[in-house]
Amino acid sequence: MAPPLSILAVILHVVSATAVKALVFDVPSGSSKCLTEELHRRAVSHASYRVVAESTSAADRRILVRVTGPRGEELYVAEGGERGEFRFEAAEDGEHTACFWSPRYERGTVVSVDVQWATTSVGGGAHAGGSGSPPAVAVASEGRIA
Repeated sequence: MAPPLSILAVILHVVSATAVKALVFDVPSGSSKCLTEELHRRAVSHASYRVVAESTSAADRRILVRVTGPRGEELYVAEGGERGEFRFEAAEDGEHTACFWSPRYERGTVVSVDVQWATTSVGGGAHAGGSGSPPAVAVASEGRIA
């Protein structure tokens, strides 16, 4: 027996309201890289990150992570770990930024970071950045990493 169309519509709506992006990038030792995502108020973001051991050339694989809201307020800070996760609900519209630092400089080395960032729109849009707009993490893979 086929499921009723109303159940399929609800499932499709829930799936389309969540955007999940994965990105692996290198952070040169002693420097940082940042990801920015445009969120609407009440959008919920959840991200997990980890240092990719196989592709990291730095001896010190620990990173510092800082997530800020549109006005620069700290939403999450972690120091000296190789993995972690953060979750928040956007209090206002605007760019939310996650920066990853490799604090110890070692000439010619990098720390590779794998980030999985999911955003769920509470208002029913296709993505928290608005209907039809790509998440900034997807844009970041095309060169928008600061």
